[in-house]
Amino acid sequence: MEKIKQLLNDKIKITGFVFSLICAYLLFPSFLALDIYPVSEGASLDPSWAVTLNYANFQNLNWGNDIAFTYGPLSYLAIKMGWNCKAIYFLLFDLFYAINLFFLFNDNFSKSKNKIIVAVFIALVVLFLPNYLGGGNALVFYFFLLFWIKKNTDKVALINYVFQILIVVLLFFIKFNTGLVCFLLFVFSLIYLGFFKLEKITLLLFYLISPIILIVLFSQILNVSILNYIKVGLEMVSGYNEIMYLRAEDYEKLHPTSLLLIIITVIFFVYKMYIEKGKLFKNIFVFVLFLSGLFILYKQAFLRADLPHIMEFFKFFPLLVLGLSCFFEFSFKNKINLLLIPIFVIPVYVVANNEPNLFVSIKDKTSKKGYIDSYSSYTPTSTFKLFPNNNQLPQSVLNKVKDNTIDIFPWNIQLLYENKLNYLPRPVIQSYTAYTPYLEDLNFNHYNSSKAPKFVLFDYKSINATYPLLDESKVHLVLFKNYQLVESFIFQERKLLLLERKSDFKPISLILQNEYALLLNSPLVIKENCFYEVELYNSVNGKIKSFMEYAPEVVLNIKTSNNRLIDFKSSKAQLKTGLFFTHFIESTDDFEKVLKNDSLDATNQIKSFSFKVKDHYFKEKIRVKEYKIKQ
Repeated sequence: MEKIKQLLNDKIKITGFVFSLICAYLLFPSFLALDIYPVSEGASLDPSWAVTLNYANFQNLNWGNDIAFTYGPLSYLAIKMGWNCKAIYFLLFDLFYAINLFFLFNDNFSKSKNKIIVAVFIALVVLFLPNYLGGGNALVFYFFLLFWIKKNTDKVALINYVFQILIVVLLFFIKFNTGLVCFLLFVFSLIYLGFFKLEKITLLLFYLISPIILIVLFSQILNVSILNYIKVGLEMVSGYNEIMYLRAEDYEKLHPTSLLLIIITVIFFVYKMYIEKGKLFKNIFVFVLFLSGLFILYKQAFLRADLPHIMEFFKFFPLLVLGLSCFFEFSFKNKINLLLIPIFVIPVYVVANNEPNLFVSIKDKTSKKGYIDSYSSYTPTSTFKLFPNNNQLPQSVLNKVKDNTIDIFPWNIQLLYENKLNYLPRPVIQSYTAYTPYLEDLNFNHYNSSKAPKFVLFDYKSINATYPLLDESKVHLVLFKNYQLVESFIFQERKLLLLERKSDFKPISLILQNEYALLLNSPLVIKENCFYEVELYNSVNGKIKSFMEYAPEVVLNIKTSNNRLIDFKSSKAQLKTGLFFTHFIESTDDFEKVLKNDSLDATNQIKSFSFKVKDHYFKEKIRVKEYKIKQ
């Protein structure tokens, strides 16, 4: 009888091993790196920043000083941009991804008392995770970290520490904000192990120091200024939370469903802690891990709540459930397992109803021929396929620029690559992301110095319904004062301006001359040749809302001399970056008139600025700093 049981157990283990291996294989990428093709202007925003991160690496720009972005120097591994990279690095990263998946699947299957349920959840992960994760890699590796931390609380082992340290270091250089949270969780787990004497303090200190040493070492190799890189990352997260929120029509339909799923999983943990009173502290620790993953997943999906982002919540949720591996610890007859039914059904229902081509991706996941072929033929420039293209600038523009340095506003950087121009990036490479005073000052200091580019290709527009002049307001001031118009032209039905730095360039100084308070609902009247920083203050309710969901909404209202009222989306941080200019700049034509010193429409004279907010999220007074603009 014992031999039969042993044989049966061996067969189950082998089955689990093979099943996990097959599933990890299916999720291994089907291609090595993305091909970089020409794009139309309207689709250039994301491709531009993605390929520019590679450009920053091979131009040896310093991360934190010369380049400031939410992603880091190893982001190309996750985004799969293969321009001037080595194929072996992609292979190692993808193997590390697949190995983590295998351990997560196999560990859940081997230890679970509900093999069939675990197999179903693993199948969901295989079905839901896309063939190309892109930025979602950071979230997936976050869940891997949760898995290794939980595994280490069950039984301390060197391999658990090794994977945790590798993930923490890797994510620090892929996407800093996720990497920082991972490091804090790693430290939290070491504290837990030390407090409950599950590990020697000397060993815990060694494990704590290890990722720090590796981060410092790789910072030298990857040209990262650690403190500035951290500062930039924190600013990016803060600014994004304030102004990049979005509520698409699918939000109202799917947000309640996500809350239901969250409530059910919380009930699961509460019940688990109730029936396992002897493991109370461990269950609380695991519950905190789960809440951290749930919070990150929720913010990722519902801050910028369009359908693709919302779908990430439901697609990645089964992986989070597997990552904690505590949902499958009870025997099949235990009533707690009834909660697994909605935890399974809700994501399936939502994804099936919103992703009609979901099963088509399975076919793409079965064959890895494309990966093998592209690896064998890969060169540092084999994925760079920008030529020929239909995005050629006028010859007159190219003749003027020649091989001089050039930058572009607000975001279509790829246009410069497609025209083989000498791109010199400002630190925050696209205007819409310079949404805090610190980030704005990085760009201002760059443009207000000898580092500024010789030419600028300029288009006046913004995303998210913000006032374009407030995206990099100080840099716009520099363009007005220190650049001149050399050509205007129509490109793909948009008017673009070519600006050249003046030979008599003079740095701009902002001299503080007044500081005062206004009531929140009072209009702000500004003067010619002055620059204004406006600071709003959140109430306690506002701070809670900012942490739990997104920062309270701020609307900038501009009133013109003909009593026209124009509303723009803004944020507390953006207003603090500053505003100036007493005429409403409505279009590229208006911007051109300013550069040419032509008269602007008198009806667009600005009478006042005001700020629309929900009062209970803000304090009743705002602070205004008035600076004199001098050269």
